[in-house]
Amino acid sequence: MNVMTKIKDSAPLWTSVLIGLFFLLFLHFKASYTALAVVMSLIGLVLVGIQIKQKNRQLSGENKALVIAFVCYFILFVLSLIIHKGKGSELDLPSRALLALLALATFLHFKPNGKWVMWSLLIASGVAGFTAIYQFFVLKYRFLFPAHMYIQAGGALMLFSLFSLALFFYFQAQGKKALMLVSLLTSGLAIIGCFLNQSRGAWAALPAGLVIILFFNRKNISKWFWIFLLITTLIGGAFTGKVIEKRFVQAKNDVVAYVERNKSNTSLGARFDMWKSALIGIQEKPLLGWGLQGVKAMRKQHVAQGLVSPAIAGFDHAHNQYLQDTSARGIFGLLTLLGIFLVPLNLFWRNLAHNAETRLWGLLGILQVSSVMVYSLSQSFLSHNSGAVFYFFGVAIFYALQKNAKNRPLVKEQT
Repeated sequence: MNVMTKIKDSAPLWTSVLIGLFFLLFLHFKASYTALAVVMSLIGLVLVGIQIKQKNRQLSGENKALVIAFVCYFILFVLSLIIHKGKGSELDLPSRALLALLALATFLHFKPNGKWVMWSLLIASGVAGFTAIYQFFVLKYRFLFPAHMYIQAGGALMLFSLFSLALFFYFQAQGKKALMLVSLLTSGLAIIGCFLNQSRGAWAALPAGLVIILFFNRKNISKWFWIFLLITTLIGGAFTGKVIEKRFVQAKNDVVAYVERNKSNTSLGARFDMWKSALIGIQEKPLLGWGLQGVKAMRKQHVAQGLVSPAIAGFDHAHNQYLQDTSARGIFGLLTLLGIFLVPLNLFWRNLAHNAETRLWGLLGILQVSSVMVYSLSQSFLSHNSGAVFYFFGVAIFYALQKNAKNRPLVKEQT
């Protein structure tokens, strides 16, 4: 066996390791997810180059739809940069969509081991939850996971918890009681960590995520799930009750202060004024928007006109991805943003029914997309490197795993 054959045979193992490290290290080391994403993309670049050289450029209809959605998202940034005479750095974040497509080529060619990825998600959830508890109660951190903006970290924590809970139902269908217990434990740790993290935008994704998981597993809801829910509520309440109460009281006070006293120098008050500024800007330039740099000037202009509070003058984005993209790139910005959400959501849904693994990866993909859509209501999640990498590469990973499982159905499965 020659060296190239050995490399090719071991490639699925290494892609599994890269994906596992991507999830495991994401919250703990800022440089890790960027470095791992680049490695996965470079491998894909070589594969795409070989396919082009061999004139093998065929894409399935589904793959083509995802490629078009991600590429159009990037191209609109390029056009906006040209039209509004922006800076080249504006292409940094949307380029993650293209890098994720290259990584997708890697995952489709060198098929990662699904069981390894499942374990990596469970370990990532458990480690992240335990770390959050340690940082909050022992290290007394005000904001957890200092390698990230805490709002972004909260979003990842919530998703890890939902992933583990979805894995519980998968293991239940397989009759693997030990793994059912592990998945419940890691889900509980991650959700407690998410509440301790205090990101209310992430909390908002919990009801939607639970509804999705329970809908897809409505025929398999067992007593174990209700026991887990009860225990998690009791333990979680003991650990996080005061934190949750404090954050809700703060939210209530922010709303009252904004409505009754027009006070905008609070967390929610500033958001309300940023949303107001974005909506005014959209009305002023609905077709092509203001451009990424122009949005900042627009906000300062609205401050000078007395339309919004000076408290928001220094913010880089609108803390709402939909309003941010529409104000920066007009109606086309909104359409391409919806494209990178709805196209993969549709693809995950369409491929659910083939076997247990396609259902699992499809469900995780749906949770990935729908949760980020919720986060984007109160945060410009994709306007941060961590959010862009986590979203685009997460979609690529789960889509590839679902496609691979579809093309390689399980011989034996319990449903």
